[in-house]
Amino acid sequence: MTTPEGLRRIDIAEPDVDQADLTTNQVTAVRKALALLAAFRGTSRHVGLSDLARRAGLPKSTAYRLLADLESAGFVEREDSMYRLGLSLFELGARVGFNRPNGLRDIAMHDLSQLYVSTGLTVHLAVLSGNEIVYIERMQGGQPTRVLTIPGARRAASCTALGKAILAFSDPADIKAVVAQGLARKTSYSIISPQRFLSELKGIRETGVAHEREESALGLFGVAAPIIVDGYAIAAVALAGPTSGVTWRSAESRVRSAADNIARLIVMSTNGLPPLDE
Repeated sequence: MTTPEGLRRIDIAEPDVDQADLTTNQVTAVRKALALLAAFRGTSRHVGLSDLARRAGLPKSTAYRLLADLESAGFVEREDSMYRLGLSLFELGARVGFNRPNGLRDIAMHDLSQLYVSTGLTVHLAVLSGNEIVYIERMQGGQPTRVLTIPGARRAASCTALGKAILAFSDPADIKAVVAQGLARKTSYSIISPQRFLSELKGIRETGVAHEREESALGLFGVAAPIIVDGYAIAAVALAGPTSGVTWRSAESRVRSAADNIARLIVMSTNGLPPLDE
């Protein structure tokens, strides 16, 4: 049997190969390769070998060898001495439930577009992952936000309107876990007091909207509403823009309406229409 170029074939039938050691070595190699892929988070399009090795906590020689394997499989691409994520990862990402036809992103797209057209502000759709949010979609407004908000980017949940909107309608155990890990300080306006943070979540449950007041970046304001299904927030929608020159009271009602409609469409899809890609 032939093997992909750049990959060494290991014959596990050889009598001098210890099966336990082989399994351990394979698992270790997989973890190192995954660490390299994770090292691309929050970077520019192209990243050098030294930077990737440092981010992944690997020797340069190990990183170079693993990157060659990942390149042969299409998970990374190389241009001269720089690396970027490859097409194979895009293909896998398109299979994630959020991105599938009739998935969250697809269902929300119409309402997100309406928000963008009616306000001219930056529109975000995000989900919660541990103590961070992950952006699923972004429509860039006239004034760019001052933080990295491309799909796939992560931000501390406690510093964002999106994160607070989701946490306010999350399981109490999830809220407790986020607070226990420590609330991030991104600016002098970030809420780091657990008591104050929990009080803010209580207010969000009462009003149905969350605010971000320069807590993740100076000069940035935002308002978000949770997408609630079966009593819990599965995601949130937000508008983001400058602290001045925006009628945020009107933005609140628009975001709340969009989130409610997306939730209604999700329930309808779950109870009626089958996934389009099955």
